[in-house]
Amino acid sequence: MKSVQTLKDVRLINRNKILRNIYFSGPLSRLEICDFTGLSPATVGNLVNPLIDEGVIHEVGFEESNGGRRRVILESNKDYGYFLGVDIGRTYVQVDLFDFCMNLKTSEKRVFPLEQNSLEHLKQSVVSLSKNLFTKFQIEEQKILGIGMALPGFVDNDTGELFWCPVKEWEGQNIIDLFFDSFNAPLAVDNGSKAMAIAERWFGCGQNAMDMVVLILGRGIGSGIVTDGSLIRGNQNFAGEWGHSILKFNIESSNKTTTLSIENAVNEKLDHLWKIKGMAESIDPSDELEILSRLLLEEDSEAKAIIMDIAKILAVGVANLLNLFNPKLLIFGGWMGVGLYKYLEPHIKEELEELVFPPLLKCLDFSPSKFGSGDSCIGAACLALNKYFLIS
Repeated sequence: MKSVQTLKDVRLINRNKILRNIYFSGPLSRLEICDFTGLSPATVGNLVNPLIDEGVIHEVGFEESNGGRRRVILESNKDYGYFLGVDIGRTYVQVDLFDFCMNLKTSEKRVFPLEQNSLEHLKQSVVSLSKNLFTKFQIEEQKILGIGMALPGFVDNDTGELFWCPVKEWEGQNIIDLFFDSFNAPLAVDNGSKAMAIAERWFGCGQNAMDMVVLILGRGIGSGIVTDGSLIRGNQNFAGEWGHSILKFNIESSNKTTTLSIENAVNEKLDHLWKIKGMAESIDPSDELEILSRLLLEEDSEAKAIIMDIAKILAVGVANLLNLFNPKLLIFGGWMGVGLYKYLEPHIKEELEELVFPPLLKCLDFSPSKFGSGDSCIGAACLALNKYFLIS
């Protein structure tokens, strides 16, 4: 049976349509809002005025006039409220505070050893870092409009359940339930790669790209895939786990099949580099980018050879993505994708010339992430913003 929309439902849908257009396309006049949304001037007027009264949007001046009455310009009020973006890794938690227009206000990060990454420690870290931000910026908690969390592994973005996670203790746990009694604001969760794809689409390099792929490159490898302006999620929100794509396989004499994924192949190359440098036991994962960058700057032959090999591995995976999704834009994110972009990008392009049809490359743009290599906090905050639009 089809559900029947009530007048209240229609009003909420129209309000959301107006708010989204002002947020992403503003500043706008009321007439421009009518043009963007297809709503009548009366409907726009009836819905805009309450938004002004609530402080969600505000008047910021007048259009230039070519004669006649000048129209009032409206835009989102950055001081209306705040979003928290939480990036959760295996050995760290980072919490960033953003205003309503997604400007970064302040940040807190906590790093801990693997043996201390229990769920209870994770919860305590997120809550205490968040409280520190509230105190530092003198923000009342009711001003927090939403909290987003970017997580490693396979997460159900509707229920909050972690189906698979590199931290086995977290696997099968429900993250929304875990934090249910910790915050009053709505909580949104998702995989970090998908969160960053949303951030790039809304605020980053992909604002004008309807078809793009965001690659997250590091020890963990993933992607967020956008086609026709929408993020691909798949049946269980697992779509985009590009790092687990099979690079090669062998059928052994015992008929047992062994496989090697893109992520494992890249990790094997990095591990090999640290082994031949005598650093396999001592290197801290947080220092890999700095040391790699220094070695490449010094024209270290072993480091250069490893980067060439990694570029070849990634090029094979990228070629498959191009053949499957034909994106207009390829964005490199993660500490490796951004920090080593100038080394990886030309080698990947060169390899792709032998792997894909020329028209695919001719129409493809490459870019490092606008948000740097550090974290997924901006992506996590976008999850919260999206949920705010859905329930506001």
